[in-house]
Amino acid sequence: MSMSSNNTKKSPKNSPKNSPRNSPRKDMEKEMSPADVNVMEVDMESLRQLQLGGGLALGDTPKTRTQIFLDIGKKTCIGLGLIVMIYVINLLAIETAGAAGMGGLGNAAATHGTTSTHETGHVEQAAQTSTHVEVASASGHSDTQEIAEITHPDIQFILCGNLTKDTTLFNIYDYLITCQVVVMEGVTLTVEAGTTVRANQTWDGTIPSIFIVQGAKIIANGTHENPITFTSAMEFIPEGAHGLWGGLVLNGYAHVQHPDTYYGFPFGGGDDEDSSGILSYVRIWYGGYLVNALQLNGVGRGTVMNYVESAHSQLDGVNMHGGTVDLRHLAAYFAADAAIKVDNGYQGRMQHVFVMVATVGNAGLEITGDGASQPRTHPVIRSATFLGNWPHNMGSMMKMHYGAGGSLQNIIIQNAETAVQHDHCYDEAHSQGKQSLPFDFPDYFFFSTNNFIYVASETSTAFAATPDCSGGLTTAHFENPQLIGVPEQLEPLPNGALSPVPLPTSLVQQAEEEEVPGQGFFETVLYAGAFDGLAEDMWVRDWTWLDNNLKLLPKPVENTEYLCGAQKYNKTIFANTSYVLTCQWFVRNGAFLTMMPGSSIMAAEDQTGRSPAIVVERGSKIIADCTKEQPCTFGSNIDPSELPAEGKWGGLVICGAAPTHGNSSMEIAGLKGAEYGGLDPDDFSGVLRYVRVWYGGHQLAPGQYVSGLTLAGVGRQTIVENVEVAYSEDNGIEFFGGTVDAKYLSVLYAKGHGIDFTQGYNGRVQFAFVLQNSDGGYAMNVKSSTLDTDFFKQPRTHPQVRSVTIIGQTDNNHHALLDVSYAAGGSFKAFLMQGRKIFEHTDCANEEVTQGMPTISRPHFLYVSPYNIYMNNTKDVTVVSEDDTCEVDIMNRSRRMAENASGEHHESGWELSYYGDLLGTYRTDRTYDNRREREIAEANYEPGIFKDMPDYSGKPLNASQGKLDPRLTTEAKQVMVSWMRTLQGSIDGDPDDGSFFVPVPYIGAFDAGYGSENNWLEGWTWLAQHDKLAENIFDAAFRPSHFAVLVLVVLYTFSDF
Repeated sequence: MSMSSNNTKKSPKNSPKNSPRNSPRKDMEKEMSPADVNVMEVDMESLRQLQLGGGLALGDTPKTRTQIFLDIGKKTCIGLGLIVMIYVINLLAIETAGAAGMGGLGNAAATHGTTSTHETGHVEQAAQTSTHVEVASASGHSDTQEIAEITHPDIQFILCGNLTKDTTLFNIYDYLITCQVVVMEGVTLTVEAGTTVRANQTWDGTIPSIFIVQGAKIIANGTHENPITFTSAMEFIPEGAHGLWGGLVLNGYAHVQHPDTYYGFPFGGGDDEDSSGILSYVRIWYGGYLVNALQLNGVGRGTVMNYVESAHSQLDGVNMHGGTVDLRHLAAYFAADAAIKVDNGYQGRMQHVFVMVATVGNAGLEITGDGASQPRTHPVIRSATFLGNWPHNMGSMMKMHYGAGGSLQNIIIQNAETAVQHDHCYDEAHSQGKQSLPFDFPDYFFFSTNNFIYVASETSTAFAATPDCSGGLTTAHFENPQLIGVPEQLEPLPNGALSPVPLPTSLVQQAEEEEVPGQGFFETVLYAGAFDGLAEDMWVRDWTWLDNNLKLLPKPVENTEYLCGAQKYNKTIFANTSYVLTCQWFVRNGAFLTMMPGSSIMAAEDQTGRSPAIVVERGSKIIADCTKEQPCTFGSNIDPSELPAEGKWGGLVICGAAPTHGNSSMEIAGLKGAEYGGLDPDDFSGVLRYVRVWYGGHQLAPGQYVSGLTLAGVGRQTIVENVEVAYSEDNGIEFFGGTVDAKYLSVLYAKGHGIDFTQGYNGRVQFAFVLQNSDGGYAMNVKSSTLDTDFFKQPRTHPQVRSVTIIGQTDNNHHALLDVSYAAGGSFKAFLMQGRKIFEHTDCANEEVTQGMPTISRPHFLYVSPYNIYMNNTKDVTVVSEDDTCEVDIMNRSRRMAENASGEHHESGWELSYYGDLLGTYRTDRTYDNRREREIAEANYEPGIFKDMPDYSGKPLNASQGKLDPRLTTEAKQVMVSWMRTLQGSIDGDPDDGSFFVPVPYIGAFDAGYGSENNWLEGWTWLAQHDKLAENIFDAAFRPSHFAVLVLVVLYTFSDF
């Protein structure tokens, strides 16, 4: 935003002294006529008097005609001098451009020497060097137990045995549970807000858990800013860990179907208002060893539970085993069994519940009854969001069985293979609707039609039931709830990706108010799901495992939208909105993704090994029809000071239905369900025009990297023009089969191959520019199959490639500029290659290899034009290398190679044209009409083949290395033209296929001469945007800034006339 200054000077008001109407000069002009003034004879004293009187300024002395003519001449000379100076500066610019070619915390016990010991149980100060402690088990015997080593540096006190007096755990210490801790009847265990309690796994059969028996209490009253944490003692917890300790068990006196004992401790009774204490802002992580992470046995509704989280349990995340306890703001995710399980006659209420199912999880919610036994299990759940992990978990999200009842209202279920599974029904009634419940509590199961079920795929099921439950549940909202950020794969969860909050415009924000059992407990909400799309933020922010591990989307930012998960409807990306890609985003179900000119999507960096990526699935389209002035960009949102850098996100993947190797459907590695390939060579996947993909190429799954741009089975009706990939950690542009044609491709500094043709690609490419990375692979890699048994599968990879400029590195002797291998065919013409290793040919089969006219049809031959030009900027150059499978006497096919100038074949049989030889043969000295023409030509002489190609190491150009201009020098163009005339049209043995190719009178991707039309990299590519292209000298002489200077010169010269 520009700001106006408040200090603008105002012109002084006219005073009587200098008002024009009182000016003596005006009076004089009225009184004098032209005849009265002799410009040759001026009364100097009169002029002085006029000046003193204010009538004339000192500079207003009238000039003689001679002085006027002298001033005109002087200013004209100055103007001409400035013009000449600008011209000389431009000449100098032309000449110069042409010649450039983490530790632990301290022991708090040292300053707070307080140790609390309570009879048989104790809180013992931990000795950092000891692994033996005295413990007393629940059975009452005492001996020395060897426990797992205390590995976390923050541990200060050990918890073990029975607590028989009120005990407080202070937040200035950290605690370690080494065995079963039992809070005995009448005892209260208080845990201060902000306290962390860790636990080791034990190996003697005891359970490293906390048991709150009947009549005991736990007061764990944390806060949003200082939550209470129960977790593992491991300092570094591996991804996907579960069951590293036991859990937190509460036994109460409320009603249950079957009173019993839990590990020897009784539960159940007749007091539904019983209180076992408070759990508020409590986090339970990595539990579930032998006990459920949070086990509530017959707990009464006098117990306060609000903001409770269970993450990564080996067993159930939360188990309500009878009782009547109510819960608000319950989060449970990634349990290896059920995230939430309700059974044994539980009749409590839950609101604001958030569940995510683990890859190995059994269910998100399991409600189990016992036939017609009373009290019948009947939870009342409102405002809940359940996220599945399809296709990595193909189970059911909700399981209701064995005569259980329940009421589920304002629920969202998304991405589950089966949303609701109902089985083994008894005499309970089944009801759906919105307003009234016609049955007596608790003998029914009610599933509101206000609930949303968004199935994962076309084969997914909303409701599944056994015959004894048939005729029950059938209806819900099946529309997209439009949750802001839901990754396709929840575990491991990408960093910065999750936001289960609906858009403010989502249908879930229009849920109807319903009659609800237990209305006094529930907050009135008019939206479905656990989160309000109109709220300032989500309630899992700041205090949960999700936030602690950076899994949540950043807080809402104005004019910023986050992209993640599945996009099943049309989406437009606008230039005036910021878009952040936070996880793998799948455009599917035939949806169109439209990029407006100038729009961009920037990806967040991920540390889990599953980088954000955009996947346009087969049948969907991407329309990125952008312009040179307003290109579309896919890049990284990390600090710009850390760029450029490879592998900061995944890439853009487009899947089509065109033929691929073996004519079979295939799947993108690391992207389960992302299939490509088919039988339609004319398949249309959209438009990519003036599109830039920067800083991608990272792994989609551990060890499975993706190219910056992947065109997988894309058909020839798709438009790909002016597309660039820069700084990819893997390949730059990957053609996985398909028939798509492409023009004007730029690939810079890919660590994998620059352009990769594989899996049976049979398309055409013209005008491609590749800057090889010093540590990168082949600049252009062509292969048909990596398995010997697939050598003969069809279609054989056979790209037709024309007009290519490849710049290799003098320090890369491992990978050639052009590599053809594994029985690949193809046709490669008009290549201009500079580097240390030019061409490599390996793993041949039955393809015809020729440098003349092929005798068999495409795709069964390999043609590499002998008129492809190479040059080297080092003495250590390898022009052609082959392996034994490609030797003439082994290959069972025709091999007809071109001869060199002396009539002899190269040792390999391949012939390429060396620019140095062409220069010596076809260079001609120009003639000039006068000495001035010769001097100008000599001053602007451009040696070499490229206008500016600094000797650099495959990394970004810096100021000391100069800038880059890949256009041909005038001399190189003249040599090529003379050479082509001599060849008389025989330059290509393989005729061009169709009208796709544009005839050009030069070799390589760029013409000679000045003007942006000869350098199609200008204005939109990474090199242009980062000032790495040499200035277009032809345009420089007529730049707007220079023209403005000329205008100012003219105005200055004639300002007085």
